[in-house]
Amino acid sequence: MSANEQAFYDALCDQKTAVQVMGEDTLQEIAKELVGTVRKYAATPDWVQRKTTQAAMRQAVRRMLKDHGYPPTFAPAAVDTIIEQAQTMAFENHN
Repeated sequence: MSANEQAFYDALCDQKTAVQVMGEDTLQEIAKELVGTVRKYAATPDWVQRKTTQAAMRQAVRRMLKDHGYPPTFAPAAVDTIIEQAQTMAFENHN
């Protein structure tokens, strides 16, 4: 797993129940997909300041989690953590 994939995997595994329900392999698969999704939206200039781009990214992440059967109880916190991680990665990539 790449460093970015590991960061998203950690965000998904923040809730231990999610790991028990989904399994590590499925969460790793989701993390790999998240890297691609985040890169797509992060390609927009100044996406960190653009609320519409962030909203679209949030919606895409929510949809991906739902499609993979991520526990809905934990999804909002996972989405928040993933977006925060994406912002951190954006700052790291531009410095």
